[in-house]
Amino acid sequence: CPPCKIFTPKLSKAYKKMKAERDDFELVFISSDRDEETFKEYFGEMTFCALPYSLRETKAELSNKFEVKGIPKLIIVGPVGDDGDRPLINENVRSFIEEETFD
Repeated sequence: CPPCKIFTPKLSKAYKKMKAERDDFELVFISSDRDEETFKEYFGEMTFCALPYSLRETKAELSNKFEVKGIPKLIIVGPVGDDGDRPLINENVRSFIEEETFD
């Protein structure tokens, strides 16, 4: 999607800068691409990890759980709790990344 193509390079810069400052987090890309070839091409531009494209059921479960209605969507979840779940910390990190400079 065009908004994703604009957002991803900035997100990659932000990720590299934040990882240089602290290493106690990870960014995981979850693709909404329509096919694996498109996913592989797009993922090649990223500096962070991704949920394997083949895990479409997991992708659907996460999209449902975190109410993904549009892309790109960037959220922060916390560490695994006693219940085995990760709490949602922030559901609108995208706006922060878009507004900041990470050069």
